[in-house]
Amino acid sequence: MSETTHEASATKPIAEHAWLQHLVGSWKITTEMKMGPDLPILTGHGIEEVESLNGLWAYVKGEGAMPDGGKMRYFMTRGYDVTFKEYRGAWFADVSSHLWNYFGKLSADGKVMILTCEGPDMEKEGETAMYRDVHEIIDGNTRTMTSMFQLPEGEWVQ
Repeated sequence: MSETTHEASATKPIAEHAWLQHLVGSWKITTEMKMGPDLPILTGHGIEEVESLNGLWAYVKGEGAMPDGGKMRYFMTRGYDVTFKEYRGAWFADVSSHLWNYFGKLSADGKVMILTCEGPDMEKEGETAMYRDVHEIIDGNTRTMTSMFQLPEGEWVQ
C-alpha cells in the first residue's frame, strides 16, 4: 500500500480582492423599494455583518424587512475569481428557494462593483429575468446597493 500526499497551494489575495475589504464590518441598512410606478416607496431596515474569508471573499449574514413587513434572513458572498477574471458571488435567503449567482466587474475608477444575474421573473410566473446590483463605496462608513431588472427591450429599470 502506498501513501500519496497532496499539498494544495491556497489562492493568495491579489489587487482585485482589496475592494472587498470595503464591505467588511457591521452595517445598519435602510432599504427603499418601489413596487410599481404608481405605488409609494416602502422603507425597511436591517443589519448586515460582513466578514473577510482570508481576504478572498466578503461573507455577509443579514436580516431585513420584506415589502409586506415580514422579516427575512439572507447570506451573500462577493469575491474575485482568479480563474475567470471576474467578480462573482451568490445570494440566498429564507424567503426563496432560488440561489442567485452573480458575475461582474468594477468600474474604471474602482468605486463601483456591477454584478449581474438571472433569476425568477417577479411579474411572469415560470419565467426568468436578468437582474443587476450596483454596489458603490461612498466613504468608509457609507455604501449603496442599487438593484435593477432588465426589460425585454434591454433597458435596465431601478
